[in-house]
Amino acid sequence: MSLGSTEYAATESLIDYSRVGALEGSLRGSQPRSFSDIYNFYNSGGTVNRQELLLTFDEKTVTAAIADPSILKIDSPDSKASVIKQNGNIRQVLTDTGLTDVEALTSGGGYTVRFWALSSIPAVTKVGGLYGIPQETPAFAYTFKNPDYPADLNRIDRTTVENTGGAAHTVTERFEETFVPGTDPKIPATLTITRYAGAGVTGAVVREEKLTYSNRGTGSPSGAAAPGVRRYWDYDLEREISEASVDAAGTLGALVTISHTYEKFADFSVFEGGTGPDLGGKPGARRMISITQGYDTQEAVETVYTYINEPTNKAVHGRLQSVVNPDGSWEYYEYVNSPSSSTAIETKYSSWKNVTIADRQNARKTVTVIEAQKTTSETTIAGQLIAKSEMIISPLPDGRPSPPSASGLEVKNGAPPSPHATREAAIP
Repeated sequence: MSLGSTEYAATESLIDYSRVGALEGSLRGSQPRSFSDIYNFYNSGGTVNRQELLLTFDEKTVTAAIADPSILKIDSPDSKASVIKQNGNIRQVLTDTGLTDVEALTSGGGYTVRFWALSSIPAVTKVGGLYGIPQETPAFAYTFKNPDYPADLNRIDRTTVENTGGAAHTVTERFEETFVPGTDPKIPATLTITRYAGAGVTGAVVREEKLTYSNRGTGSPSGAAAPGVRRYWDYDLEREISEASVDAAGTLGALVTISHTYEKFADFSVFEGGTGPDLGGKPGARRMISITQGYDTQEAVETVYTYINEPTNKAVHGRLQSVVNPDGSWEYYEYVNSPSSSTAIETKYSSWKNVTIADRQNARKTVTVIEAQKTTSETTIAGQLIAKSEMIISPLPDGRPSPPSASGLEVKNGAPPSPHATREAAIP
């Protein structure tokens, strides 16, 4: 759930960015973020560094805990948003662009999150330790509710009311999970997400997503404490998404499949000792190994991923190593980094003409050397230098990085230009 945009306390050291992707894993997407992803996240807004802030929670299964506001957290502790807590729980968040209020349902078993854009309400002021609740209709309101409260039958309803257009738009999604019999902790078997028109689950079904888990593994690439131990993120997943058809008059019809995929995952949790087996399941440790689009059809195509397996080196473990696309294009990555190194090196190979991934030294190759306040990159094709760039940052008086100064040289030979190059020159 978006809390609006806010300023982040960006680090002064670029090399810190080179390690974040491995440390956070898949918490911010299906793949660990790259160095450039993280740099742009903090600095793409210039000296202001404003980016979207999210309200999130970590819960591997659908349980009644999701309907308790104590589960909510801010996705980035280094933001400069104003956060007010009550009884240890997030109650209000004020960012540069919005006010968010979290309120438990008086009936119990749920809570509502409301968001107002600051541009549409009067100036926000505190009253008795809390920001005053605006009289205006919130732009968004999300209500999470356990429909079986106080029982826990592994169902959660989420009603979303959007008031950003001419009229309110309301939908309700029911999340319902089943589990493999006799497993403790519970191992999911299926998850169904059904979307209904309007508030509650009595309206027309407009969308349905069915997830079926299978092929629970016997140990991921990062290993297990005991042979044959099944780790939490080791599984295959069949995902089928259907939406209601709509005729010319706007009448909803039967559900029609719009997407059918088969996805394979592995658990890259790092075992940190203990008396029992390593069951994995750590936040951010799930990695997609492959995804087949158009599953169970003649048009099925597969994308395959591999990852760095160095559980003793948290600066690189679980980072993307290679991706091979259905059309034969590919990328391959190498990393020289550690939690204590003063310089990091990232090398990216990418497909060029008919060069194979095994012969990647003769493909497009970009080597980026990352230091505390400087990065240098060189791109070659078949060993021929085609681009070179350098980026330098220096802290401003308040600690934020200044906009980068950059220099570079390019050859216009059909290769994409370097993003930081400011001048061009021929290379002998």
